[in-house]
Amino acid sequence: MRSLQGITSVFLRKTTRVLFFIFLLTGGTTALSGEGNLNFVSISIDDLNAFATLKSLYPGTLHTPNIDRLANQGVAFVNAFAPVALCNPSRASVLSGQYPATTGVHDNSTHWYDALDAAATLPAVLKSSGYYTSVIGKVFHTNIEAAPTTISSIIADEATWNIGGWNGNVTDNPFRVGPLAMPVEDHGDFINAEAAVDFISNYDGGDPFALFVGFYKPHMDWVVPQEYFDMYPVENIEFPIHMTDDLDDIPDFMERIVTDFFHNEILSHDFWKQALQGYFASISFADAMLGKVLDALDANGHTADTVILLWSDHGYHLGDKENWHKFTLWDEAGRAPLIIATPNAVNTGARVEQVVELVDIYPTVLDILGITSSNSLAGSSLIPFMQNPQRQTNESAVTSMYGSVSLRTNEYRYTRYEDGSEELYDVRSDPHQHVNLAYDTTFATTKAALIEELHTHPAVNKSIFGTAGSIVGNTDETNIIVAGPYVSDVTGGSLDDTYFISDSTLPINEMPDGGIDTVFATSSFVLPDNIENLSLKTSYGQNHTLTGNDGANFIHGSNAIHGRAGNDILALRFRTPGIVDGGAGNDILHGSNGADTLVGGPGDDTVYAHSGDDIIIGGLGSDFLNGQNGIDIVDYSNIPGPVRINLAARQAHLSDGIIDQLTSIEGAVGTQSSDLFIGNAADNTFWIGGGDDLVAGGGGIDTVALPLLSNELILSGYVTDGSTTTLFYQVDEVDNSVRFTGIEGFIFEDGQHLSLAEMTALADGNMVGQGEQLLFDFDGDDSADLLFQHIATNAVMAIDGDGTGNQVDFNPVTGIDVIPTLDLNGDGSSDLLYRRPDGMIYTRNGATGEIISGYGNRSGQILIGIADFDNDGGNDLLFRRDNDNALFIIDGNGGFQTGLGINDVADVYVPGDLNGNGTADVLLRDRDGGIFSREGASGAVITGYGDRSGQVLLGATDFDGDGDLDLIFKRLTDESVFVIDGAGSGFQLGFGPRPNTEITLGGDLNGNGSFDLIIRDSSGNMQARDGVTGGKITSYGDRTGQDLLAIADFDGDNGQDLLFRSTEDDRVFVINGDGGFQLGLGTQIDVDIHVLGDLNGNGTADILYVRQDGTSFSRDGENLLTIANYGDRTGQQLINTAYDQYRALVPEGVWTPPISADMFSW
Repeated sequence: MRSLQGITSVFLRKTTRVLFFIFLLTGGTTALSGEGNLNFVSISIDDLNAFATLKSLYPGTLHTPNIDRLANQGVAFVNAFAPVALCNPSRASVLSGQYPATTGVHDNSTHWYDALDAAATLPAVLKSSGYYTSVIGKVFHTNIEAAPTTISSIIADEATWNIGGWNGNVTDNPFRVGPLAMPVEDHGDFINAEAAVDFISNYDGGDPFALFVGFYKPHMDWVVPQEYFDMYPVENIEFPIHMTDDLDDIPDFMERIVTDFFHNEILSHDFWKQALQGYFASISFADAMLGKVLDALDANGHTADTVILLWSDHGYHLGDKENWHKFTLWDEAGRAPLIIATPNAVNTGARVEQVVELVDIYPTVLDILGITSSNSLAGSSLIPFMQNPQRQTNESAVTSMYGSVSLRTNEYRYTRYEDGSEELYDVRSDPHQHVNLAYDTTFATTKAALIEELHTHPAVNKSIFGTAGSIVGNTDETNIIVAGPYVSDVTGGSLDDTYFISDSTLPINEMPDGGIDTVFATSSFVLPDNIENLSLKTSYGQNHTLTGNDGANFIHGSNAIHGRAGNDILALRFRTPGIVDGGAGNDILHGSNGADTLVGGPGDDTVYAHSGDDIIIGGLGSDFLNGQNGIDIVDYSNIPGPVRINLAARQAHLSDGIIDQLTSIEGAVGTQSSDLFIGNAADNTFWIGGGDDLVAGGGGIDTVALPLLSNELILSGYVTDGSTTTLFYQVDEVDNSVRFTGIEGFIFEDGQHLSLAEMTALADGNMVGQGEQLLFDFDGDDSADLLFQHIATNAVMAIDGDGTGNQVDFNPVTGIDVIPTLDLNGDGSSDLLYRRPDGMIYTRNGATGEIISGYGNRSGQILIGIADFDNDGGNDLLFRRDNDNALFIIDGNGGFQTGLGINDVADVYVPGDLNGNGTADVLLRDRDGGIFSREGASGAVITGYGDRSGQVLLGATDFDGDGDLDLIFKRLTDESVFVIDGAGSGFQLGFGPRPNTEITLGGDLNGNGSFDLIIRDSSGNMQARDGVTGGKITSYGDRTGQDLLAIADFDGDNGQDLLFRSTEDDRVFVINGDGGFQLGLGTQIDVDIHVLGDLNGNGTADILYVRQDGTSFSRDGENLLTIANYGDRTGQQLINTAYDQYRALVPEGVWTPPISADMFSW
């Protein structure tokens, strides 16, 4: 209703408001004695169609006992109309008491907290007037807690918001309708209802309370518990009143908008009644949540002292006019339920037929509560109608849809669309608006009067409408300009102007510093100079491109957005995936809930991808890239390399020293240079672009993506040291390589997937190796050393771990892979294994650099393992020949050692000493699932472990402390975890079923001489279990958001400890294996952390720090004293880092098998 008077001065009169109100509504008859202030409860229900329409769709009882109960306690306004039939603008108007022309909120693209004066909203006015105010659920369009803290604290004393499961999880139909597939207690509406009940039941403050509760249902998705669907048998549901030719007489402008793909799908699937069933069920569910609130008011004695308001933000189409959803100008979308119940009201159960507006809510509430406000409000108090429900006036309501406006009186609905086309309905004889009378000359006089009334209505009276010629706005006023398709040009004023346009080529003239101006476009549009904001109108299609100017723009739309220069905010529609290109400037980009491509461009950009599987291209500049939900990829292929992408540390280091911050990223695309990729706990995919790349997978199932497997890419071989594998390939005749660890598979551009074994089988001269847990001690001084290779010269050098300088320089190598490996000649120092592309393998002494031995051409042979099979103190090499599967051992010093014969088996492993005789043994799994072991020295069979089909081998270690290794399995059927004795004595220990858990062999965690197990469950809780008894050693608590970097003995107590890094704030710390905090390393931003073993020879594990600038240093793992500084190593790669990063999670005495989805591959 249009406002006839203002309300002035903000204060709460601390007097007998109850007595005053009762006197007002009863015409002077006091119905209640006593003193005190009334409480206030507002309950908003999203997308709730007016009951008059709903009741006509279902011949049985619409199960809304609590809405009916409230209506019987109060007065129902059956012709209350929303200012806009869309959530955000309607709620912004109701809670501010202003029309959209004043709020500037015309659709869901504008944040309400950016547009509204927070202190002038209804909750804030009640709060400032002495009410303790709580906001729960969807009251404003989005989470009040998402607003800046200063705003949310102005509006409410407390606020909670839960959307858990509000859309359910229905995937068996395209209409998002069906029973809730989770406990109702996890549904957001249930949680919010319980929060409201808790507030009502426990509030004991001295001030009256104001409680605002918002329920989502019946907003889509129509997913609620089955019991609510059972209330509405499909066979009893009637179709809504519908005429097949209903749209024939509406203007083309609206017919294009109302064309509803969703309705066509409903018809083609014969799903209309099922959709209605879902909507009705959702209403009954919302009604039940309302009942919880009403019951709490009753139970706590508040019904007698509380004003209760029930409202919806708008109505809803349910297939009528071939339309679903909302955002039209017909009654079905604009009309919304409105009920006001007051203590001891005399006209309970009454219906008011008079047309009113939802903006009348705000002044009505203040009037009832006796609060006066200095805010100039658009609506009028409804108390006169509560006193006399039969009262009739000439007041009218306006609903808008961008530049289209509709006037609703008690008799007519007149609509003017943006292009000047019209509709007119006599709602007395044609309540469902089937016959358009706008062009019937019989109604010309009536139409003219309605047009005059529309243009003088305060919701519209500042708008300038034009259908042709030029439009010139008022110079010193805020203009709302509606330009039809034949307008030639538009000129704005010096203040904030809003343009609703139909022609994408319309010239708009704005002067510099002419306010903050906004264009709402119907199709693709390029923003003219001096205009700041651009938004694509909802329901006007999706395949459009919006382009900004060189200023700072806010652009919201679908399909494609280009920001150009300036610091822009660019956002795709929620359900419309597309492309966003920020251009130059420091931009903020928002994706949709689909698969988007988001390009930051030059500048320091912030990207929020939202839901969907997105590609994020930060570009040049220091960017914050947040994938949020979905499988998201950061792409660096278009910038100069190299880049260092560390998903675990949530950073990418660009070649110019700039750092990108990465959050919730699952994959990365590299440059054409030599890049580093490090994974996180998710399933990662890494696209290598060329150069010599290094990839270290994380805790998930990780994949390396290569170019298309065709003539453009040639696999030329690979080598491995047992942990790190290097794959050689050519693209366009250019040699490249990728060194990787922790990778489970490969994918090519054509979608072809290969496992690690399949990939290596394609390479010429295949080699795969694995070794036991040993860190690299090249000089035999019992401390770990570092091996560097200079990128430019390929020179290889070993640096002593304690910082005493170069130990040995090796000859530069080009086209030859260098892998640090174990002691092959028994002199007590680690050695280096070399493999040439032609298949030749040889080794150099780690202490002197001299060649130890050559192993000949090993093309067509796979290196299975490196271990001491003959107990001579030097490690030997186990090979498997491709053509006949023969197994044989070559001595580390060169020469044939032992033949194990032809073994046509599925897998061959070298876990260590299985029978306790001091030599390494061989574990084999045959093709039927049977597992058996053979002695490494003689080849004789040790024992068989039976048929292990359907069981995953997790690893081997000495669980019982008897000196030989035991095998640990996980059965797939029930996920039970158990240990089998390595020597063949059978079942040893069971850990019970462990569904959805990560199992880590943790070494000796409690220092009792036997090896233990670490278990992390799906909720992030981590605990240690004793390897002898299976009992719990300790709990490490909830480690959600914390990456386990290493398992090592940092304090020298003979028990392994756990090194964690927080993904939230980059804190690094050590937890004792027995439990409890041990050591804090502080926040390590822009620093990579590695555990390379004992660097200074004092018997404890130490920590290597590698800074972004290329400098590195080490600290003692027990006391954090500096061990050594290794200087600036820019242009040098630490060859053994990836190997040691992986092995840091496999403690000494522990072996894990390769190529397992649950374990690390090596």
